Amino acid sequence: MCVKAKLELVTGAAYNNMIIEVYGKDDQFVCHLDDNNALIGSYPIDDGARLHVTDHIALLCVLFSDHFVVIKLHY
Repeated sequence: MCVKAKLELVTGAAYNNMIIEVYGKDDQFVCHLDDNNALIGSYPIDDGARLHVTDHIALLCVLFSDHFVVIKLHY
């Protein structure tokens, strides 16, 4: 099972919508996990690294929801 499929169960973000960034122990950006077919061992990831998962579709929904205001009318 690929990394994104495993993370889908934990994060709730859909496999195809994930953007995964890797940060090292010192919180410095290391790389993006952008190849869906690559094994995690093919990336320069050390023990203690942190994965940051973003669901870009959910992020777009939040951005668009701020621009629409619904006015409730009382009759």
